Amino acid sequence: MAALPTYPWPTKPFDRQQPVRGLFCDPRISGGGKTFHFGVDIAAPAGTPVYAVAAGKVSYGPPSTAEANGGIVVVEAAGRNFGYWHVAPSVRAGSHVSLHGLLGHVAAQPEDWGHVHFAESTHDRNGITYWNPLRSGAMSPFHDYGPPVIEAITASLPPNNLHGHVDFSVRAHDNTPIPVTQPDPPGWHGLPVTPARIRWRLKHSSRVVVPWQVAVDHRRSFRPQVEGTPPTDLRFGTVYAPDTRQNSPNTPGRYRFWLARRFNTHNHPNGTYQIEVEASDVRDNLRTATLNVTFNNTN
Repeated sequence: MAALPTYPWPTKPFDRQQPVRGLFCDPRISGGGKTFHFGVDIAAPAGTPVYAVAAGKVSYGPPSTAEANGGIVVVEAAGRNFGYWHVAPSVRAGSHVSLHGLLGHVAAQPEDWGHVHFAESTHDRNGITYWNPLRSGAMSPFHDYGPPVIEAITASLPPNNLHGHVDFSVRAHDNTPIPVTQPDPPGWHGLPVTPARIRWRLKHSSRVVVPWQVAVDHRRSFRPQVEGTPPTDLRFGTVYAPDTRQNSPNTPGRYRFWLARRFNTHNHPNGTYQIEVEASDVRDNLRTATLNVTFNNTN
């Protein structure tokens, strides 16, 4: 696969960071399905022109999927696909488009999407891999100015009396670097997004007894369960706890990540420990928080 240089934004101005209202691998929960968001949602009102970030050959998404999502234009370039969702196309399938070539406009039907979903993917004999467009060396410019927020670290038993097998989780979110202020459609200002990486470790009297464990890391890529548009992903429940919800207009999402399931406290002597959690973004801005816990095994 040929390497690509840093590529521009698909909406004007190409060399200026745009507001993004949905990040890579945010939860998507609808119609009974649960999966990871496999691109980024660049806020743009209906009718906004959408342009190619790289030259290549044009195709359309599957007809039924394209109809449901307001149009999907795919440009194959240098061994990878760039997908532009919710676009009313102005190019023909099979044609070639140049860098900054017009692909279409943000669709107003079947609904006013208010954004273009932009995805980058590659294929090999093992299937499809989606890449985070905001990783270093990809869509540029992109800057993230602050660390994520850790809201709460929780245990499935009272933290001062842990025994046997215990589940640990964390509620955390990140904020979009540029606020989404466009008026159409309304309701998307100030809604949270997810951190790119969550990890944790266990300490006892400042001594590390369980080294860093990665709960989730979507800074670079994601491989869905099957080819094509990800359906319910069987791994969703291993990353997100059941009370997770996605953003909806005027309703902020809630993101709870599993840290450890059925952690066996019997593997450690009774006493006071610290669970340290770190949340970071694609530019390695990070925040840590600690929960004091007491292991109290009677047997």
